Amino acid sequence: MSEDVDLKVVLDEPGLLSASAQKRYLSQLKAAVAQVMSGLGFVEDANERLAHNENRYFASRWQYVPQYPHDTSVTLPES
Repeated sequence: MSEDVDLKVVLDEPGLLSASAQKRYLSQLKAAVAQVMSGLGFVEDANERLAHNENRYFASRWQYVPQYPHDTSVTLPES
């Protein structure tokens, strides 16, 4: 099973910022999201962090502590 969250940021006035200012703004936004995730107890795998297209695309992998014990009754039979 896979769990993921997708966030889409839409700038109100995309043409208002220069390309470098927009890249800096999106970089600051990435850092703010990472800080909130860390504050919630998630741990980022820094090796899985990606940023492309002048920070318009960002992906990372976060681990968390399971809330429920692993259910061993859902194991596959061995071949």
